Amino acid sequence: RLWRVALLVLGGPAWQALLLAAGAKGKRFAMPHSRILIHQPMGGAMGSSVEVTIQATELSRNLRVVCKLYSEFTGKDEDFIREEIDRDNFLSPAQAIEMGLIDQVLD
Repeated sequence: RLWRVALLVLGGPAWQALLLAAGAKGKRFAMPHSRILIHQPMGGAMGSSVEVTIQATELSRNLRVVCKLYSEFTGKDEDFIREEIDRDNFLSPAQAIEMGLIDQVLD
C-alpha cells in the first residue's frame, strides 16, 4: 500500500529539501519565512590515501544519485540541478516553487 504524506518546512536548512521534493505533488508546503537549502553531498575525507579515495568515490556516487533524484522529483535537468547544488543555495519559498521543490506557501 502506498502512503501519501504531506510535508511542511517550518524553518532551517538541512537535507530536508530532498525529502521535501520527494513528497506527493500538491502536498509539499513551506511557511513564508522558510529558507530551503539545497547543496551537494558533503564529506570530510580522512585517513590513508586508500580511505580518502574510497570516500571520494562514494561522494561522487552520492552526487550522481542526489542529482538524479532531484531531477526526477522536480522535472529539472540533471545538469541544471548539478549547477544549483554546487554550493549552498538558500531558496525562498517562491524560488522553491519555481525549482519544483514545493507546491505552495502557507500563510
